[in-house]
Amino acid sequence: MDKRQRREKRNWFLFMIGYFTAGYLAINWLTQGRGRFYDLGFPFEREIPFVAIFIFGYILVYVSVLLTYFIIDDWDDWRRAIIAFLGATTFAYLFFFFLPVKMLLRPDLTGLTGISASVSRFYYLIDLPYNCFPSLHVTYPSLATLVAWRRHHIMRWVFAAMTLIVALSVVLVKQHYVADVAGGFLNASLVYWLTVKSESWFSCCRRERDMLNSPPA
Repeated sequence: MDKRQRREKRNWFLFMIGYFTAGYLAINWLTQGRGRFYDLGFPFEREIPFVAIFIFGYILVYVSVLLTYFIIDDWDDWRRAIIAFLGATTFAYLFFFFLPVKMLLRPDLTGLTGISASVSRFYYLIDLPYNCFPSLHVTYPSLATLVAWRRHHIMRWVFAAMTLIVALSVVLVKQHYVADVAGGFLNASLVYWLTVKSESWFSCCRRERDMLNSPPA
């Protein structure tokens, strides 16, 4: 990347963070006033224990987003990443608003001690039990894996490992249902596929236009 592209990369990254933070918190806050919610939990999920230590696996989603910013150094890959991240976030917001799912399995953390319990209480405080399906916590590292897959032969496995850890963690800290996790994988895969397909379509249209506009030999 040249200097201009690096500046644009930084600006788009900051915009993406702002779009996620403002949109997520606004929808989360507005949803608490609604009277009807959906429960996507399976009966067996009530038997899954709350494991506080996995809150640190839950936090890995932020590491994956930061690593995406620092690792992706090709402008085309970065453009693809931004389009996919913004598209997947928007797609999730539509579900959060029109299909509000509430996590009903959060335990009472009163009496639990230790740093993992304290961090879990903090997340429960700032992140109300809505904005569940699809899980953006699973979507983001999944997208990072897909974006890095072609050019970054080591980091793609790092991102893949993060994705699996996060997917397990969101269930064990009772932030998401299993269905939310599946929705997160599907969201990332579908939006990334659409991003790549749209790039191919626009490239094809551009080539056809250039051929039509080129002077005859």
